[in-house]
Amino acid sequence: MTMTEGVSMRRLAVLFMFLLGTRSITAQAPVPQPGWPVDIVSVDFTVADLDQDGLLEVVVNGGGLVHALDHSGLPLTGWPASASGSTRGPPIVGDLDGDGLNEVVYASLGSGNRRYGAIDDDGTAMPGWPVFYAAPAGTGHRQMSLGDLDGDGSDEVVLIEKLASEVFRVVALNHQGEQQWTHLFSAVGSVPQVAVADLEFDGASEVLVTVGWLDGSSVETQIWVLEGNGTVRPGWPQDEPGSA
Repeated sequence: MTMTEGVSMRRLAVLFMFLLGTRSITAQAPVPQPGWPVDIVSVDFTVADLDQDGLLEVVVNGGGLVHALDHSGLPLTGWPASASGSTRGPPIVGDLDGDGLNEVVYASLGSGNRRYGAIDDDGTAMPGWPVFYAAPAGTGHRQMSLGDLDGDGSDEVVLIEKLASEVFRVVALNHQGEQQWTHLFSAVGSVPQVAVADLEFDGASEVLVTVGWLDGSSVETQIWVLEGNGTVRPGWPQDEPGSA
């Protein structure tokens, strides 16, 4: 085990102890729940209710696997699931197929390609996933989000990738991994960020993207809003001064 891996495992254990073993902030040391801490070579995780028992599970990317651990630190039945490569960034959780149950989406890097996978609540791969994209040097996965873009009751996956120097694209995928649309951006400064939110509370979400752009000699932040079909909403982008 490398020093970095050891630090990662210890950090994850400490975070689990804090999240699941404390009820309030006190002067006392946190007390872990029975079954915790759990050592996994990762610090990329999220929490969600995968088995509909009213309790949160911890969903962790690590060691080429996606783990789902219950409140006692035990893996859910059918988990962990293969990530088909080295995972990148935290997993995201949402209802992709509209069945009322949460699924897990992950990003990983394989041999010469980027992979995006979706795992059902029982640990099996969802139909149509994983999705593969070529990954030449200098390109790669940056961030993911999800939300219901078309108001049909199921979430779409929205991801942002670097294609070349200062060139990025936002991609929307449906629950079967099929590409719905893409939108290209030029950006300088920091990596663009993407989020999905229903701005008007009409049941269909929009996609928000922040990018850096060069205004003379200074880098500013530009905010874009895309409709659920990938077109730019009228009145956007808006420029917001500040370091990108």
